[in-house]
Amino acid sequence: MNFLKTNLRHALPFVLCLCFAFLFLTHCGGGETPTPSLPPPRATITPQPSPTPSDFFVSILNRRLKRAELAEVIRKEGTINVGGFDYAARDAMRKQFEAFVEKEFGVQVKLNYVAETAPQIFLENLDAARAANNPVPYDVIAVEENYFLDAQKKELVEKILPSDLLSNASRITSAPQYEPYAVPFQAAATVAPIFHNDALGEWFRDWKDLADARLRRRIVLPRAQGVVAGAFLIGVAGSLGKDYKNADDMRATIQFVCEQIQPNVLKYTDNFSEMQALLRENRIDAAVTWNLLARLERFSAADGTQDIVFRPMRSGHAAVNGYAWIPKNSPHPVLAQLFINWRLSDDGQLPGDAWEISKPAWVEYHEGLLGESYAAAIPEAMRENYFQVYPSVQDMRDLYKPVDWAYYAEHEQEWMEEYGKCVK
Repeated sequence: MNFLKTNLRHALPFVLCLCFAFLFLTHCGGGETPTPSLPPPRATITPQPSPTPSDFFVSILNRRLKRAELAEVIRKEGTINVGGFDYAARDAMRKQFEAFVEKEFGVQVKLNYVAETAPQIFLENLDAARAANNPVPYDVIAVEENYFLDAQKKELVEKILPSDLLSNASRITSAPQYEPYAVPFQAAATVAPIFHNDALGEWFRDWKDLADARLRRRIVLPRAQGVVAGAFLIGVAGSLGKDYKNADDMRATIQFVCEQIQPNVLKYTDNFSEMQALLRENRIDAAVTWNLLARLERFSAADGTQDIVFRPMRSGHAAVNGYAWIPKNSPHPVLAQLFINWRLSDDGQLPGDAWEISKPAWVEYHEGLLGESYAAAIPEAMRENYFQVYPSVQDMRDLYKPVDWAYYAEHEQEWMEEYGKCVK
């Protein structure tokens, strides 16, 4: 025992030196941005049901229903009509929701999912139904925020909160909510430079860096049309310390784009296929478009995509997330609330193995963590590179900026006309 104590006493200074050396090396490293840590994955990913109390307050009916009564209402409704984005995973989503309802309430239902390339069509159809005194054609609309705000202005939106059938709404911490009318089902959707990290590395941190001479003829910018170009201009304005709601500031922003960034442009396009080809062939270093492109490329397994990343710009981004809401006089309001709540569940946000979808279909469908509680549900196959193509919850809180969509709609055309003068 004395021998052991003596040797430990002599070894202690050496051990302490090793400890200090380790701490120095681990805390004084290079300039790489730390990757947010992920909690351990859950053992299995299954649909997360609503809490199962003895009864439920259903605000949209202004009634309290026992579970058996709720199941009977679901049985009578039988069908739900949802309007939304045209996902590759749409059929899998339909099957998973139908299976969820049957498992939780013992009732077979049918989900009709309607996709439109132009979400404005949903609002036009709602307007037409109201004008003709016809049944409302949708029970849920789940598209971009600006369409919800337009529908709300036209008094087409039903109040949906508070409700025991929307328990998952309380988990949302990374995107603004519009209680009691709508909830976000996306958190990470934005327009951004998607780039080769090996080529640009740490110096490329903000929108104004697109003007750096090292990018001469090495970038793609959006054409002068639509929200992608608009979000790009809003981003550049913020990077320059300017206010997009100030006419003089936006003129100066567009002048900066045309004079300082334009020499670095190889091509103006909104075509994903063109951008993918240019990035994979190493003909460009960065493309400004939906941040979805980074995910599709990184998980495509194609040559030339291994270092493609999305990194939030320091001055921030325009948030262009999707919101789910229920039209007034929805014919199936209970199933509508159940669908929205399921869409906000772990399985509705981060599809598990039961969905049987490809990685590209998964990253198209999943649009960021709505809050910290979702992180453990990221499937194992997606975890390693998750934060190379998705922002952290904190980044979404700090760097995703709300857009005044009414102001944007009023001024979009004049921005595009001015920006279009330098689009070649």
